[in-house]
Amino acid sequence: MTHTHHADRPTRRQVVAAIAAAAGAGIAGCSTDESTTGTPTPVSLAGTKQCEVCGMVVAEHPGPSATTFFADQTPEGHDGPAWFDSVKERFVYVREKERLGWTPTVTYVTDYSTVDYEIADEGGTKTISRHVAPGTFAPASEVVYAAGSEVVGAMGVDLLPFTVRDDAAAFRDEHGGWLVTHDDVTEETLARLRRSERA
Repeated sequence: MTHTHHADRPTRRQVVAAIAAAAGAGIAGCSTDESTTGTPTPVSLAGTKQCEVCGMVVAEHPGPSATTFFADQTPEGHDGPAWFDSVKERFVYVREKERLGWTPTVTYVTDYSTVDYEIADEGGTKTISRHVAPGTFAPASEVVYAAGSEVVGAMGVDLLPFTVRDDAAAFRDEHGGWLVTHDDVTEETLARLRRSERA
C-alpha cells in the first residue's frame, strides 16, 4: 500500500529565498562557483553517491537525505559536501568531525514540506520516499523534525524534516513520535531514537 502526500508547495522563488536567507545569516568559510554569496548550494544525491557512515548508495534507499559542507575539509574520496542516507547518521558523523576540528558551514536536508512524498507499507514496515534533486533540500537550520515516528528511512527510525511546522505536527499526529528543531537535536535525542527503535 502506498500513500501519497501532496504538499502545499512554496514557489521556487520562496525556496530560493529561504536558501538566500540562510546565506545571509552569517554562514561563512566556504566558497563556491554556484553561489555569489559564498555559501554552497544544494547538490544532487542521484547516481552512486554513498553515505559517509554506512556506505549505502543514497539514492537506492528510502528516507531523508542530508549533505553537510565543511569550511576547510572534504570527506575522504571526493570533493564537495559529506553525503548521508539518513539524518541521524549525519549528526553522528558531523559531531565526530567537529571533535577533530572540522567546521561545518551549511547543512541541507530533505524538505518533506515541498515534495509529494509517498509512504509505503510493506509487510508492516512503513517507509518514506527518498528525494535527491537539489530543489528538494532546505537549510537544516530552518526545519522541524518529526522524530521517532513509525515511518522509517534507510537506517530505521529517523528525523524527518519539514520546513512547515504544521506539516511536521500533522505527520507526528498521524504517525507518532515527537517534534524537535535542528539546533535542539542532542545526544539524548539520538539516544531516544535508538530506544524507540528497540521498543
